Amino acid sequence: AAAEADRDAERAGRTEAEQARRTAEGDLAAAHAQIADRDTTLTALAAERDRLRDRLDSVTEQLARARAEVAGAIAERDAARAAVEVARRTADQRVADLRVTYDERLAELRAPHAITANPTPAG
Repeated sequence: AAAEADRDAERAGRTEAEQARRTAEGDLAAAHAQIADRDTTLTALAAERDRLRDRLDSVTEQLARARAEVAGAIAERDAARAAVEVARRTADQRVADLRVTYDERLAELRAPHAITANPTPAG
C-alpha cells in the first residue's frame, strides 16, 4: 500500500511537472510571438523614420534653394532701386541743367530786344 501511494504521488508529481512544462512552453511561445510582433513593428517604424528623414532632407534642400532665390531677388530689387535712384538724380540734374541753359539762352535772345526796346539817348 505504501509503495502504491508512493507511485501515485510520483505520477501526480510527473503530471504536475508535465503541466508546468507545457504552460512554460506556451508562455515561451507567446513571448516569442510578442517579440516577433514587436520586431516587425520596430522594423516598420525604422523604415518610416528613414522615409521621414529623407523627406526632411529634401524639404530642407528645397528651403535652402528658395532662401537663396529670395536673397537673389532681394539683391536684384535693391540694385534696381539704386539704379532708379541714380537715374532719377541724373534726370533731375539734367532737367536743372536744361533749365539753366534755357534761361541763359532766353536771356541772351532777349538782350538785343531789350536794347532796342529801351534805346539809350546818344550823347
